[in-house]
Amino acid sequence: MTTEALKQRLERCAQIPSPGFGENPYLVGGRPLSPPKDIRPKESEVLILLYPNAQGQWHIPLIKRSSGGGMHDDQMGLPGGKIEPSDQGKGSAAQREMMEELGVKLEAYHMIGALSPLYIPPSNFWVQAFVAISERPLEFVREVKEVASVHPMPLCKVFPEPEVAQRRLSLASGISLNTNGFWLEQEWVWGATAIMLGEFSAWISAPDGSR
Repeated sequence: MTTEALKQRLERCAQIPSPGFGENPYLVGGRPLSPPKDIRPKESEVLILLYPNAQGQWHIPLIKRSSGGGMHDDQMGLPGGKIEPSDQGKGSAAQREMMEELGVKLEAYHMIGALSPLYIPPSNFWVQAFVAISERPLEFVREVKEVASVHPMPLCKVFPEPEVAQRRLSLASGISLNTNGFWLEQEWVWGATAIMLGEFSAWISAPDGSR
């Protein structure tokens, strides 16, 4: 897909509401999508940043989180994190985290729109993904304390259809569970990250429903 064609598709999508997670029931499974009424979650944001590589093929940077005693250590995810008091406006936390974690400055891309917020029960995060696009290839400088490795994901992994599979995982907490997701090289992308990328795939379908 050319830069102009992708930009036009995203601009059309920005005019319509995000589709929610019902488009990808296999990825969602039976998990709750919103926090319980008696729970006050921590709010966070992540960024789905489209950029072309040197050959003009579209990618999205995913990261593997470093080990450090956190709930989501060693898991694949999107750049992002908790909203801080200094963050001003929707998407600003995602932009700040993109700079902190991967060294990508705000002027390297422009924001397109927002997807649906998603609740993550294990860490009690209420996370919202934002979509942005860069028209030029990007260089990533990872923050080693937070990011173990950077994994450019080809857009074709999730668009026009996510390459969904299932895998049983044994987590560091001792919990073993069946997960829905997809492989990126040798890394397993699952949970909230896979769900948000599934909604993103549905969202960038043309407004008339075609792909």
